[in-house]
Amino acid sequence: MPKQFKDLKFEMHKVFPMLSTHSELKLDNGYGISVVNGSRAYCGPDTYEVAILKDGEITYDTEFTDDVLGYQSPEDIDELLINLAKL
Repeated sequence: MPKQFKDLKFEMHKVFPMLSTHSELKLDNGYGISVVNGSRAYCGPDTYEVAILKDGEITYDTEFTDDVLGYQSPEDIDELLINLAKL
């Protein structure tokens, strides 16, 4: 079964612990996502900022984006995870 938004485990952000939460999810193919929610991110109360990871590092070299993805819903993140798993 593909990984989904519900599989994310959010913790206090290491750099901005009082301002945001963070979670990372790694896929078997080396890709993954870093997800942030809080006042220092491009998001709202029910949306998230997402960076695509390759081998644990942020990458801007995918067909999905050349930057972080702001204001992503849980459904958007589920779709992104499905597409990243196909790479």
